[in-house]
Parts: sequence; structure tokens; C-alpha cells
Amino acid sequence: MAGGSRASHAKTRNACGRCKQRRVRCNGQGPVCNHCHRRAEYCDYQDKSHQSGVSVPLGRSVPRPIVGSLVRNPVPAETGVPGIALCLFESEIPLWNTMLPHELTNHVFLRHMMVSLDALTHDAKQRSFFHQVESSRQFRKVVPTLTETNWLASMIFGIGLMSFHFQIARAAQPQTSSPDPFRALLVLRYSAPLARAIGPWFINSMLPSMIRRNNEAPLPLDERDDMAILNLHTLLDGDILSLSTKTHAVCEHAIHALYQWLLVTSGRPRTWRDFIEWPAAISDEFLVLAQQQKHPAAVIILIHWCAVMGNAPKAWFMDGWAVAAGSQAMSWLDESWRQSPGMVWAREKLMI
Repeated sequence: MAGGSRASHAKTRNACGRCKQRRVRCNGQGPVCNHCHRRAEYCDYQDKSHQSGVSVPLGRSVPRPIVGSLVRNPVPAETGVPGIALCLFESEIPLWNTMLPHELTNHVFLRHMMVSLDALTHDAKQRSFFHQVESSRQFRKVVPTLTETNWLASMIFGIGLMSFHFQIARAAQPQTSSPDPFRALLVLRYSAPLARAIGPWFINSMLPSMIRRNNEAPLPLDERDDMAILNLHTLLDGDILSLSTKTHAVCEHAIHALYQWLLVTSGRPRTWRDFIEWPAAISDEFLVLAQQQKHPAAVIILIHWCAVMGNAPKAWFMDGWAVAAGSQAMSWLDESWRQSPGMVWAREKLMI
């Protein structure tokens, strides 16, 4: 243009790899740049290898995402990549692979959730937390109520949220600054209303018939399981604790809920609903006793719940969580309580 000047666009030196591939302007801000945030994609801008003079192929600048690449272009179902991020059993992978691509296409909050889980598989916690927060924000924004078109996505969101919290806490160790493993318990507890609301939609769908393990009849409890519950009752009624009437009632309710849960699950929690049942049944007063006041009776009951959760499937986000949580709670007890007869069953279950 005569007499004019062409507008110049300054280049961002620390543009992420995806923006470089697309040749779009990147704002270079993290943990996720503006374009990747809007598209809910895996963002690798934090890799600085291109600034150090070392030539690194773009595809190798960060570990290849397991789930992040699904966000815009879901992989074929037969690869098994998306399903393995959420399932409790390998047999469920085909089911998840069938459902996920359609739900990811239609729900932004799920795309953020899957990117968050993907980041956890690469120990990219900052990126994972960012997308987890964004997923929750989007979910609250776009799902005011359950409908025919969003109940399945909402169920997957709830499962992803629980997977996230189990995973970030499963490596926690007692007496350290590691994440509190019992945050997962609170997430399970607060997920109960969503699970109950989803229940009718789930029951009236084809999913129950596709998940055979839901139809398995409960098995009778082992005699040692019954004895463990009896020992908890004996602990409450003994003179050593001298419980107030209110504390006794709160702990008695938690034990009763634990026993009912054992009967329903046969001591082997195998579904997300199984995980939610006991945390949803206990009272706020019990949580205060166990986690804030570290009352021995409540802590011992909590450890017994961890012991049963140790029988859950060893999915990637669950493996080791029960031991970490049980060890953390065990550290709240004096040595005399840790070695008491009432703790033998739980210690053997957790092998701690």
C-alpha cells in the first residue's frame, strides 16, 4: 500500500509447540497458553529446549500424551487409549472406548478432564491441576441439571474427578508434606449427590447389562471380617476409651455403616458406587473426630475402611492409595493403639 506501513506482529519467543505447528500467535503464558486453553488441549510451552540451542524434534519435546491427543481427534476405539484412563478393570476398556469419543466431542468440561488425567500420567501436576480446575468450572457452568444429553458425560466427569484425587494422593506418606490421602474420601463423599441423581439414568440405560460385574450376587463375609466388626463394637463398649454418649453414637453409626457396606460389597468394592457408599453414610461429626481431633476410636474405624478399600481393583490411579491412607491414619495413633488386638485385622489387610 503506497505511503503506508505494514503492521508488524512481534513473535513470542516461548511459543508452545502446538502453536508453532499451527503457525498461530501464542501468548506464551502458562501453565496453558491462550489457544490451548480455548481448545482444551495439551500445552507444552513450558519446554525450553528450543531456547538452549539444542535441536529437539517437536514431537519429542514432551512425552507423548496418552489422553491429551484425544481432545480434538479421538483415536480409534480399538487402540484402547482413552478407556484405560478411567476404567477399574481391563475388561471395561472397550466399553469406555465406545462411549468416550462422542462425549468428548460434545462436552468441553470432559476434554479438560481428560487432559488433566493425561498430565498426571506424566507427573505434570501443575498442568493437571489447571485443567482439573477448568473442568470443574465448566461443569458447574454448563450442567445446572441432568438431562438425557448430559447425564453420561456427568457420570464420566465424576469418575474422572475421583480418579484425579486418588492419583494425586496415592503416593502420600505419613509425617510428610505429601497431599492428604483422605482428600479422596471427601471427594467421594461430596460426589454422592451427583451419583444418586445419575442413578435413574444409569439404570434405565444399557450400561448395567454391559457391565456384568454389577450383576454378581454378594458373597458371604469371611468369619474374620465379621470378627473385625465385632472387635470394633467391643472397643466402643470397653472402659479404656470412656466415650461420651454422643461420641459413642457417632462411632457406632460409622461402624454400622461399615458393616452394611461390607455386606453389600462382600468386602470387595468393585464399582465407583461402592467407593462412594461409606463416605456418604458417615456423619460430619465422625469426620471431625477422625481427621481433626484424631480420636482413637474414629481413627481405628477409618483404618478399617482403608483396609477394605485395599481390596479394590488395582487401577493405575488406585494402586497404593489404601496403604498410603491407612499408614497416614496409623501415624495418628499411639503405639499402644497400633499394636492393639483390634488393629490386627486391618494391619494384616494393609500389610503395614
